Parts: sequence; structure tokens; C-alpha cells
Amino acid sequence: MKKTLTGIALLLLLLTAIWFARNPILMGLANLYLKPGTITLQCIDFDVDSLNKLAVHKLCLSLPNADITLQQANWDLSEKSLNIDSVTVIHQQQRSASSDRLTQPLKWQIPDLPAININNIQLSSPLLKTPVNLSLEYHQPQLRLSGPVVLEAKLENNLLSGTLKWHPAELASLADLPANLEQNIGHNPVQTDWTFDGQTLDSQHQLSVESSVILAESDAEPPCTVQIEASGNLGLRADILSQQAMVDLSALPVSLFAQGCSRLLPESLTKWQPDKLILQIPEPVNLGPQSIAAPEINIRSESPLTAVLTLKDIASDFQQLSAAYRLRAENGSVQWQGEGNLKINDLTALKTNTLPDNLSFSATNHRLVIEQLRYNDITLSALQVHLNASYNPDQGLDTDISMTLDALTQRMFGGEKLQLKLSLSSADLMFLQGEMDITADKLTSEALQLAGLRHKNSFDYDGNILALEGISSAKLALVQGTEIKQPELNHQFHTALDLSQPATALDKSVSSHTFTLPSGFSAKLSQRQHQLDFRIPEQSVKLLNNLLQQQNPPLQAGQGKLSANLQYQSDSGQSTGNLTINDMEIAYGKYLAKGVNLILDGKQSSGKLQITPATLNIDSLQTGVDILAVSALIKSQESNVVIEELKGQLFDGQFKLDKLMLTDEPQRSLLTLNNLDMARILELQQETGIDVQGRVSGNIPLHIHNRQVEIRNGSLFNLDQGKLHITDNAAFAALKQSQPQLEPVLSLLQNLEFTELNSDVSMQPNGLLFLDMQIKGRNPDEKQDVNFNYTHEENIFTLLRALRLGEEIQDKLEQGINED
Repeated sequence: MKKTLTGIALLLLLLTAIWFARNPILMGLANLYLKPGTITLQCIDFDVDSLNKLAVHKLCLSLPNADITLQQANWDLSEKSLNIDSVTVIHQQQRSASSDRLTQPLKWQIPDLPAININNIQLSSPLLKTPVNLSLEYHQPQLRLSGPVVLEAKLENNLLSGTLKWHPAELASLADLPANLEQNIGHNPVQTDWTFDGQTLDSQHQLSVESSVILAESDAEPPCTVQIEASGNLGLRADILSQQAMVDLSALPVSLFAQGCSRLLPESLTKWQPDKLILQIPEPVNLGPQSIAAPEINIRSESPLTAVLTLKDIASDFQQLSAAYRLRAENGSVQWQGEGNLKINDLTALKTNTLPDNLSFSATNHRLVIEQLRYNDITLSALQVHLNASYNPDQGLDTDISMTLDALTQRMFGGEKLQLKLSLSSADLMFLQGEMDITADKLTSEALQLAGLRHKNSFDYDGNILALEGISSAKLALVQGTEIKQPELNHQFHTALDLSQPATALDKSVSSHTFTLPSGFSAKLSQRQHQLDFRIPEQSVKLLNNLLQQQNPPLQAGQGKLSANLQYQSDSGQSTGNLTINDMEIAYGKYLAKGVNLILDGKQSSGKLQITPATLNIDSLQTGVDILAVSALIKSQESNVVIEELKGQLFDGQFKLDKLMLTDEPQRSLLTLNNLDMARILELQQETGIDVQGRVSGNIPLHIHNRQVEIRNGSLFNLDQGKLHITDNAAFAALKQSQPQLEPVLSLLQNLEFTELNSDVSMQPNGLLFLDMQIKGRNPDEKQDVNFNYTHEENIFTLLRALRLGEEIQDKLEQGINED
């Protein structure tokens, strides 16, 4: 009995010791069980109210990435319920991620759990702005988690399913989001329905998002803002074993609206800015740990530009990105279509502004068609542009562009059937080379018309110097009514070109252009910065006959040579030049000039022409009247060309014109005649039976206006005694017979020795010449004095034409040309 009591006492004592040491004993046993899971029981305090009830006042667990504290949990076995007052979870970010990966689906062996209610779960984390408070209810098999998010879930046959309701705005208040995303995130609730079978997570998200993004800001204007709207369903399927996911956005179209962005576009394109863009992804997007792939993405606009950009086979491994594209756009008379490929070789390098080193692209069969395009005062009709291009960092850039245009019209310029072909290549986008070929059936301007134009050049650019060589030709050029057949220009050009300041290229440019004609005539235009030099090397004037013969009246050159130089400074407007004519023979209408010689120098500054006085010499002029040894002084006066001291030999005498200004302004000049042989003058009438001897001089005032000449108050007078003999002249005999009353006086003129012969001279602009003559003398046969007044009227222009010397002049000139 004594031993029994002693044993009971010891047992009671042991149980009492165990009871008072229950917490550390339980912690030690629990930590032995939890150690493989790297979980540590830090504290526990509990009481057993009865065999059916357990009260845990506090329980502390430490996990690798969280500390959990449970307070006031009551377990009631009879009611199968667990009520917890509060749970505090403090999350800590792990320093390194585990590389462990699931190899088989998750299987949940969840026992028959009691009903669980947790009044408050407080979650703290560095990822959250503030702690989050949640509540939890569990009634097998359903779980409900309430707070900023509402989660309802249930587990049946190892299939976990449920609904998640959350609000993007509340997410923004809890978590730190990327810059500008917080203020632009949507404000509509999101509902997610999901299932998870241990391997595959399927979810459907009902979304309605309204957001905006500022693309560009300006102090003076409203910012360029893109409004984003998306409403519909987003599907997600994720496989936790393969770590692959599939996102279905086919039922979630995204609309984009741009506001205040027109100022970012060229003025000519603002009318084509779409009112709305719609982004659609018709097929699921596949996601993997190291890849993303989308079979197709469509971006569409409807007004005012109807366009569809389709991206195909988009793929990325987060280092590279590749896609094919197809574009179709239409706006009234404008159509654009094309396709190609795009690849970014290193996405991580985009931040370092090395896009050309990482980008590859191609543009295949791009075609732009515009029925009619108006820009300012320029109108293009039936424009078509074809483009093929490719670029990659290893092989560089290759581009082929062709353009056709039915008509181009502008206020001062026009063209028909224009075509351009451009080929451009570059190994590194710095060294460029290419060829250009331009043709046009017709180009017209106020001063120039070209038919059958072709321009072809090759060019290269080494990052500093742009060099070009080419040739231009035309079947026909019409310059102010003069036809130039088959002209040709050879070009050479180079300049230092800074792409950031292209306007400075002219200041550093040098060019040379050689002009040639089929006849062999050539001229050269050289340019260095702002200085232009035009040079005609010494060559035969006959090479220009095709041009000279088109003048009115026509010109035709024989022997002789011509050379000229002109220098022009474009920045100051100043020019200097010289002209040399050496022993030139030229026909002007039915007039022929031989032995023309001139060396002329001049300059122009501030709109004023200055000619260094130069002497023009002409050996002979054949105008129906032979004019010999002509000379004149050419100079300038108040920007007008002035001819002074024009003189020569005429009718075995001399003439002199004091001054002639080459202008349409009214002017007066004095023509002085000296010692002219009257017999030579009479020869103009081509009369037989009349012989005159004597010499005359005179003063002939010329009034000139609009290239017409009028003579007023001119006079002729004899220098010494002369003689007049008339024998067997039919016209004189007819005059005596028609006027018998004058026969005695007229007979005295048949042999007259005159001492005075004076005449008043006048001429109208149409060439009608009036001579009012007074003749005094004596008939030696009748020994009778004679005083005779005579008025003569004749068109001097008609007279010269009647001489019909034009054909003789033409024959002589053509003979000279053939002999040369």
C-alpha cells in the first residue's frame, strides 16, 4: 500500500512537472518534426479547458521568408470548429531564389478539417505600402478570404476552383507600381473565375479598363495624351510543371484615342491622324520562362484613315524579338500596302541608343498609290511609289525605290509622265552609296520646256563628304521659243554634309557641269560655294547655227570664233564677265556682216550694269548697200548698253551716228552723212539712162522709240558742182509725154550742171521716205539757168527688199560655210 501511494505521488508529481513545462516540451518536440521544412516554432502558450476544448493564447512560427504570430485560437472538438482572433504575418524578401522545380502535379491530401474562422489576418511585406487586413472563413470544402480582395474557393476531387474579385485602384493604394501607372490605372472592379487541378491553372478575367498615358508635354500647348479603353474577357492558362502559360486576349479589344498629338505630326499628315486605334489579338499568346510568342496582332483604324497593321509570328526570348508584318491603308484616293519582317537582336541594348546595331528589317512590295495629292500649290496626279528595302547589322542597308507620276502641276512649273528610280545601299548607315535615274516625257516652266528628259547619277556619302556624278539629257529643250535639240549636261558635285545641319551644305559645295550639243558646241558651269563660273571656251560660231537660225529674223553664222566667261557671286548678287568675238561672219535676216571683232568686259553690282568701254569693228555690212569699215564704242550708262561713235564708209563717203542706247525708252540720235557719191546712191534705183556726178552730205535726226525709227527735219546738200545726164530713160520719156506742158522744163534736166542741190528729209516709222528737193543749175546746151523743185516719196524698206540681195547674201554665206 505504501509503495502504491508512493508511485501515485511520483506520477502526480511528474504530471505536474510536465504540465508546468508543457510549452518548452511541446516546442522541442514540434521543432524536431518541423526542422526538415525549415520551420521553427518560436513560442507557444496554450491551455486545455477540457478534453474537447483547447485554447492557444499565442503561437509563433518562423519560416525562411515570413514570421507568423497567432493569438487567441480556440479549438472545440465537439463543434468541430477553430476560431482565431488574429494572425500576424510579416513577410521578408528572400535573398536568393530556390532553383527547385516541380516535377509532378500537386496532390492535396487535406484531412477532414473543422470550420475555421480567422477574424483578422494582418499581412506586412516590403512589397506593400501599408499592412493589409484580411479575414478568413472555411467550411469544408469552401474557403472565403475577405479584404481588399475577395477570394472564394473550393476543393473537390483534387480540383481547386473559385472566384477572385479585386479593384485595380485598391491595388494601387497597397503596392508600389511603376511610374505614371498608378495615376492611369483603371478604376473598374475585376472578377476572375479560375480552376487549378494541381498542374494547370485556368482563369477568366472580366475587365473594364479606362486609362491614359502622356506621350509628350508642352508648356504652351495641352499634352499629347493617349486614352486607353479595354472591356471584355482575358483568359489565362498556366502549367506549373512546364512553366508555360497561354494568354487569350481575343475577347478583349483595346481602343486607343489620341488627344493633342497633331502638333507632333508634319502638317501634311495631320488630316490623316486616326480618330481611334483598335488593338486586337485574335489568337492566344504563349508564355514561357524564356520566351513569348504571339501568332498574330492586329492594329486597326477606321476614320479618317482606314488601315490595318498585322503583326505575324511575334516571338521573343527576352533577348531577341522578331515579327513579320503586313500593312494596308486607305484614305479616299490614297492606298498603301506592303509587308516585311522585323527583328531586334538585343533587347537589353535598346536603352543604350544602339538601335541600328540591333535592328534588322525588310520591306517587301510596299506600294503607295495616290490618285491626286495637293500640297500648297503643288498637285500630283496618279502617283505610285514602290519600295523594297532590307537592313541588318551584318550586311547593311539595301533600298530600291521607284516612283511614277502622270502629271505634276504648280503655278510656275509642270511635268508629265515622270519616273524616278533610286537604289541606295550602306554597310553601316554612315557610308552610303546609290544610283538615281529620273525620266520625264515633258517638263515645263515659264522660261524652259523639256521633252524626253533623262537624268542619271551615282552618289556616295562617307559620313562627311557627299559626292555625285551624273548626266542629264533631253530630246528637245525649248528656251524662250528657241529649240535646242539633244542637249546634254555632265555633272560633278561634292560637299561637306553635316546631317544635323543640312542647310550648310551649299556653303561647302563644289560642282562642275559641262553642257554639250550634237554640233560639238560646249560650255561649262563651275560652282564653288557661293561663286558660279560660266565659261564658253573659244570655238567656231557655226556650232550654234541650229539655234541662231530659229531667231526672228533668223541668224546664220559663217567663219569666226566666240568665247565668253561669266562669274556670279550668289550671296552678294555681283557678277563679272567678258565676251570675245573674233573675225565672225554672220547673216541677220537678209543682211550680212563680215569680220566682226569685239572684246567686251563688264560687271553688275547692286542691280547696276557697268561695261568697260570697248570697240566693235565690222569689216563690212551687206544690207543692199555696202557699208564698210564699221566701228563703234560700246559702254554702259545707268545700267543701259550704249553705242557711241558708230561710224563707217557708205557710198564712198562716211557716216557717223553719235549715240544709240539699247533700250525701248524714247531717244534721239544724229546721223551725219559726209561726202557721199550721188552716183552710188542713184544705183539703188536700178534705173538705166540716168547718170549723175557729185557728192552730198547731210544731217539726219533719228527719233527712236520701241525699236522704230522716225526722221524729222533732216537735210541733204551738195558739196560742190555736179552733173546730171538723162538719155534713153523710159520713165523720164513717159513723164514728158504724160505732161507736155512741162516738157520744156524737163528737157533742161537732160543735161544739167547744178550748183546747188538741197533736200529736206523725213521718214515715218513704217519706212515711208519723203524728199523735198531743190535743184539749181544751168543747161550748157541751151545756155539756160534751171531752178527745179522736186518731191519724191518712196518706202525705203520696200526699196531695199526690192533689191533682192537676200538670196545672194544667203548663197555667199552657205558657200563660205561649205568651204570651211
